[in-house]
Amino acid sequence: MHIGQSHFMSVVESTVSVLAGYLLNVLIQFLVYPLFGIEVAIQHAFIIAIIITGLAFVKNYSVRRLFNRIHVNQHVDTSAKEL
Repeated sequence: MHIGQSHFMSVVESTVSVLAGYLLNVLIQFLVYPLFGIEVAIQHAFIIAIIITGLAFVKNYSVRRLFNRIHVNQHVDTSAKEL
């Protein structure tokens, strides 16, 4: 019996989360940066967003797998105690 989230579903979840983050990042660059006097060329804005998106994907996937491992280990510990 498989307990927890599969690696594939972790990738899907992380991808959806990061894509939403990418869109938010681009929006922030165009709406918030100018409030602080930061002007970014459109080409640079998309490059910056891609870099942040890549790092966010790795972070989200890693955290998701960590919490999945904790969940599985807790389930295994609980099952072992029931025996």
